Amino acid sequence: MKERIVYTGTAYGRRTLIKLLDPEVPAGLAPSIAGGWHCGYVECFPDDWYYNAHEEEAELDFDVYGGVTWEGMIPSIPENNNFYALGFDTEHFPGRSWTILELKSECRKLARQLWVADGKRFRGN
Repeated sequence: MKERIVYTGTAYGRRTLIKLLDPEVPAGLAPSIAGGWHCGYVECFPDDWYYNAHEEEAELDFDVYGGVTWEGMIPSIPENNNFYALGFDTEHFPGRSWTILELKSECRKLARQLWVADGKRFRGN
């Protein structure tokens, strides 16, 4: 599988990252994933409520396309060795095309929810 980073940025003080994953399937097989799909990630800080949480817990608490499908360190990012994140992917039926702007917006949406959840914890809510 090929992976390519197509965007890095920040939202609500957290690093965000969007990757394109290309499974390199032969033409005619698995048309739902032909051409690949995107994954979006939002950084979690060590003192965040969801740092080292289980993916299932995060899935229940955050509203993001397809639900939270990743929780953990992001591999193969040399400049960001300690990038622990929650993430989502766009490989869901029925598939659709995503623009970078839409993917950035989905990352921002997840970053805002993390920011709000962290604030509630510090306020004791």
